Amino acid sequence: MPKPKLVETKTELRTNTVAFAQTVPALAASGGTVSDAIGNGCSHAVEWVAFKEGDQWLVAFCKYVGYNNLTFPLYDQLRQTHLTGTDTKRRVEKFGGTYYGVGRDAGISSNHPAVEAVKQVCALFGKTPKRTAKVRVYEQDDRPATMDVVLAAIRAADFTKDELETLFDEVRRAA
Repeated sequence: MPKPKLVETKTELRTNTVAFAQTVPALAASGGTVSDAIGNGCSHAVEWVAFKEGDQWLVAFCKYVGYNNLTFPLYDQLRQTHLTGTDTKRRVEKFGGTYYGVGRDAGISSNHPAVEAVKQVCALFGKTPKRTAKVRVYEQDDRPATMDVVLAAIRAADFTKDELETLFDEVRRAA
């Protein structure tokens, strides 16, 4: 059985995430082997992605939404032998986004709403996120990926208010 193709654009990733988020509640409620496979994916996923849709954060794990034309039954068939979260992680990293820790061992904890959304999806299956789970949040589709990288670096640096003002003054002078 051939391996599905990785996503090529952030738009494809967003489309896959929306489809996952809209379909997964019914799947979780239905039970069965496919539901168990997705629940297992939720509890073992290290990499998640999140997009805002209206007031809601839609989330999905990368090993699923990083591939195009993947269905839940096909995921269940291929997940052990033909799909890898490493490939999808590398691909979605190219689209930017900002990481937030979800699991207790995922670095600095966050109260970002996407973190709670990941926990809620896992809870649909009676699971909790992996302790090293992180969610890559795509705040805005219209800004360059480098801005997400800069923002992540600023957050990681944990600047004081005065240090941030100094940094912003330097950036304004350089612009």
